[in-house]
Amino acid sequence: MRSIRNIGIIAHVDAGKTTITEQMLFLTGELRKPGSVDNGTSVMDNLSVEKERGISVKAAAIQFEYENTIINLIDTPGHGDFIGEVERSLSGLDGAIIVLSAAEGIEAQTPLLWHFLQLLNIPAIIFINKIDRMNSDVEKVIKNISEELTNRNIVMQKPAFEAKPEADIEPSYEDFTEIICEQDDELLLKYLEGLEISDAQLTNSLRKSCQAGKLYPVLMGSAKNRVGIKELLEGIINYLPEPVISDKSAEFSGRIFKISFHPTLGKLCYLRIFNGSIKPRDILFNATREIEEKVNAIFVPKTRSPQMTDELQAGEVGIVTGLKTSQTGDYLGVLPAEITPELTVSPFMVQVNAENPGDYSALAEALAILNIEEPNLDFDWDKEERHLSLKVMGYIHIQILEQTIKDRFNITAKLSDPEIIYKETPLRIAEGYDEYTMPKPCWAVVRFKIEPGARDSGVVYNSLVSVDKIAAKYQKEVNRAIYGALDQGILGWEVTDIIITLMDGEDHEIHSRPGNFTIATNIALMKALEKSKTTLLEPILSFSITIAEELSGRIMSDILMMRGSYELPESRNGYAVIKGKVPAATSADYQITLSSISGGKSAFQTSFYSYEACDIDLGRTRSYTGVNPLDRAKYILKMRGAVTEGKF
Repeated sequence: MRSIRNIGIIAHVDAGKTTITEQMLFLTGELRKPGSVDNGTSVMDNLSVEKERGISVKAAAIQFEYENTIINLIDTPGHGDFIGEVERSLSGLDGAIIVLSAAEGIEAQTPLLWHFLQLLNIPAIIFINKIDRMNSDVEKVIKNISEELTNRNIVMQKPAFEAKPEADIEPSYEDFTEIICEQDDELLLKYLEGLEISDAQLTNSLRKSCQAGKLYPVLMGSAKNRVGIKELLEGIINYLPEPVISDKSAEFSGRIFKISFHPTLGKLCYLRIFNGSIKPRDILFNATREIEEKVNAIFVPKTRSPQMTDELQAGEVGIVTGLKTSQTGDYLGVLPAEITPELTVSPFMVQVNAENPGDYSALAEALAILNIEEPNLDFDWDKEERHLSLKVMGYIHIQILEQTIKDRFNITAKLSDPEIIYKETPLRIAEGYDEYTMPKPCWAVVRFKIEPGARDSGVVYNSLVSVDKIAAKYQKEVNRAIYGALDQGILGWEVTDIIITLMDGEDHEIHSRPGNFTIATNIALMKALEKSKTTLLEPILSFSITIAEELSGRIMSDILMMRGSYELPESRNGYAVIKGKVPAATSADYQITLSSISGGKSAFQTSFYSYEACDIDLGRTRSYTGVNPLDRAKYILKMRGAVTEGKF
């Protein structure tokens, strides 16, 4: 019986992960000839924008077989502007390969990718690529892995003829007995007592520890020369886990981790099945949206086009058509015990305008489709003002979106320069109360307590109210309403890092109506925020700058002027590599400055790091858009449809 591996391949841009995937497809017989990223012939980069730019901007799924094992592999984007695509892909996987360049080592996005793996408890293989590069330094990369990622790594190979075209690999014969035994209580006892431990016992223990994410095997090679690829395939089978299936007969449970649109098949929902199974014409319950949808057809992702299948079972990955309303990230069937957290946020906002005003409606429809594929865009359409806006990760993201809109929808659109998206968080504990009981028929009484949450914790909600006081259906309404209520706070920005507790409340058997508790929740929470007061949070970017060593002093001075911080620079063949953190607000156009200073001989790479507290005079506040719930009478009239905005 064939086993399964559901894995992703992740890396900072240009580390070579797509080339690795192409070589694996070639070695397993899926391709007659491996494609080239540089030549635009990669089968994994199938969008025109990817072929033209030589970078991956969308995750690509593929299924192949090696040594009686089905491998479902997702090749993810490497550029920091598309980290949301990486996060969504990881939510459907059991293991990962994280690729590092033997020349560049750990780059700006690498620690963030590693952080994702740790938060999601995903075991991983570390693959050091490009050992044939002139400035390859495997020893230094391994040292940096131990210092910046994990010291629980097992270096299983070493390079031969490093930094030469004929570079190859050979086994590493270091003694890892102690570190292997440290992760295995039974072997550790034998080790401490000086008892003999066989090679077979060590090998078996190593495999189990790697599959559990306790140890991380380090492999290496040169993908373009097909060095180390066979060993990597064997590592996938030996060191990454099979899907965990608690009960094959359990009710269906799955998650959509990617959506794309096929020219003939239409909307494709990429689905990871946790329990149960599905077949064509099955009715699936979307637990995220509380709707039912019918499965049309089921496919598995193959090299050139999806291949139809009769069934998907627990542990498998496939493609479903017919789910018209479902979106990326939705859970289908029974919700799992643990919901995958959302880790990625977009720090910039842009306005979108059609070059031809007649394309306005078509542009709005195109953006709605892109938002289904990429929920982090958070597409907002203000129909009254005819404004279209998106949230983006950076300048490359903007350029790719403009080109995608042109290529796919034949619309020439212009995205504005990015504006910083601030957030706000409560300063202290406070309560908010609202009693919405007039004019009848209506009845919703709520009392909330709010308090500051840990940084990057998002919104945490719980209820202390029994269903005897507020019926379950109205408590669900409160839960749903909270996130909309936090779209704008006292300073005009989304409220986050907040703990909300429903302390008390009341419904009415006769007068309560759907929507009543949404109104009361919005008013009460805004009252609580007004009492608590809030502070601004600004987006912080991690960065890596590569520049001539003689210019490093000037660059470090600039970083401090931008309210940033940096680590001790590394020296690489006459260049300095400076890493650190910097506010997005002060560094948005630093790429231009850096290019001018260096005469174009520099590299500036960034990725989103976190939101951190910011003095109000260093950030930006804005007015509340629409009718503020604190203007209670007008807000109620607006929510009841008695008036429209601007008609008071």
